[in-house]
Amino acid sequence: MPTLTFNKKKLIKLIGKHLKDQELEELINSFKSSVEYITEDEIKVELTADRCDSFVLEGFARLLRNLIGFESPEIRISDPKIVVKQEE
Repeated sequence: MPTLTFNKKKLIKLIGKHLKDQELEELINSFKSSVEYITEDEIKVELTADRCDSFVLEGFARLLRNLIGFESPEIRISDPKIVVKQEE
């Protein structure tokens, strides 16, 4: 499983609720992931590969927000700069 390190202060800000380290660890462990360590500045987690949306800070925060019952803001992409074409 991938192991990622996130900035803890930025994560808490994106979640929108201050969580104690123990609360944060319990929340993360509740979705088939595990906490390697939590310091004042960082949190290192082992994530399951089936939740690749949580491999970035914003996606991880969105997952945690949903688990604690907060609504996540809608993500809108306007004027995309990437076009994907399938060749035959």
